[in-house]
Amino acid sequence: MLEAELIAFGLSPREAKVYMATLKLGEAPASAVAKQCSMRRLSTYSILERLRSRNFLTCYQNRRSRIYRVAEPEAFLKHCDDQISKICAKKDRFQKVLPRLKGSFLSPKAFNSAGGRTTRFIHDRALFENICVSALKDSLDWFVFHDGLMWRLLETLHHQAPIVPRLLVPFSQKHTLSKYAEGVRIHYIPDAQLNGAVNFMIIGSKVMFVLQDGEEFSAVEIDHPSIAQALKVFFLLLWNVKFFQV
Repeated sequence: MLEAELIAFGLSPREAKVYMATLKLGEAPASAVAKQCSMRRLSTYSILERLRSRNFLTCYQNRRSRIYRVAEPEAFLKHCDDQISKICAKKDRFQKVLPRLKGSFLSPKAFNSAGGRTTRFIHDRALFENICVSALKDSLDWFVFHDGLMWRLLETLHHQAPIVPRLLVPFSQKHTLSKYAEGVRIHYIPDAQLNGAVNFMIIGSKVMFVLQDGEEFSAVEIDHPSIAQALKVFFLLLWNVKFFQV
């Protein structure tokens, strides 16, 4: 089935359903696509716009509504090429940052001679989740320091993890993120203590930096006991300051 192939490509089941409905209709407004899919109009419109933003659909405006139609099928290949280019650019950029990242925690010589310890870039969210779940099975604790980027990821991991995470998040995110706090331990810290985006997890000897979590995903895994321990000490210092425990 074409719909199954679209899901294998990376579309969600609902995105694939909306795409196929638009293909069958030829061109149609969101209301007609929603009726074809037996979905709510607002949900369908949101999905149509998401598909359009990735150039899988095109649209034009008539006097009453916006009309959608599928783009040329080659749009899927172009999307792949664009994703490859973006991933290569991210990797090249972070390779320049990596020496500074290593030097912030440990000398390059010690880092590279640490008995097979690894650093790797991960651009597949499912692979990243599997690595984390596997590490959580063997770990006694789980520390998370983040600015709100990782909630979708943490929710997924939390359902599969045998241990409850400890989270440090900035005060500015308290009202936004408190609805996700059930089943986890959270301390809020002043925003002044953070310098830019901070999103990482410590699981055993692994430190997992999440750079982007959304339509695109990128992360760095550092498997090194000394680095993990240094960050744990830093994390617990902040965790145990009474002023932060709000």
